[in-house]
Amino acid sequence: MVNGVETFTSVKDAINYYETVGYAKDVIKVINVAEGEYKAKITTALDNLVLIGEGVTKSVLTYSAVESTVDPVSGAQYGLKCATLHVQGEGFRAYNIAIRNDFDYKNDNKKESSPQGLALTIEGDQAVVENCYLYGNQDTLYLKKGRTYFKNTQIDGNIDFIFGEATGLAYFDTCTIKALNKSNKQEKNNGYVTAMKASESDKPDYGYIFRNCTFTDDGTLLDGSMSLGRPWGAKA
Repeated sequence: MVNGVETFTSVKDAINYYETVGYAKDVIKVINVAEGEYKAKITTALDNLVLIGEGVTKSVLTYSAVESTVDPVSGAQYGLKCATLHVQGEGFRAYNIAIRNDFDYKNDNKKESSPQGLALTIEGDQAVVENCYLYGNQDTLYLKKGRTYFKNTQIDGNIDFIFGEATGLAYFDTCTIKALNKSNKQEKNNGYVTAMKASESDKPDYGYIFRNCTFTDDGTLLDGSMSLGRPWGAKA
């Protein structure tokens, strides 16, 4: 404790503290993330969790796991639970922070049966991600459930790197969407920015809205090699 404020050496420990204390759902639970690289895989169901970093090049949450990576606890593959940060609570907010999945996709994707490496999974309503940086390759951002507002945030990836369920809706406001090369050469089909799953019964009136956003690449992609989106499943 410093000047009456609880301090921790990892973001995961700070989240565990809030979970142990057991504050009410409507209590805003703030974690100020000091400059540093925090390597951990985090899943939390806390409501109204707020992460405030010191900048996307200074406060970094990172991990390297893909869907076929084996969970050392359960002994099973992570599957879609492989994200560096998996948020299950409502009212999540993140400011001035980078969330990365640093799996070496270009060189190691052929070594994995499922090389999708998620950086952030949102599974709660009314999330806000502002002035942040999300980095991955295949399946960077998983919008599983709830509404999320992204503001001034950069999202990097290649294959389906903004994807999710019909119940996961998102509004991207003045964001940068950056396509990365999926290999060490120029591909005619480098991937897709978005992929949403839906059916006739749960198809939303809207899914992903991009307002004043910039779509760009890492400077190595062939013209026309990146598509805006594709359906996830036959009935999307």
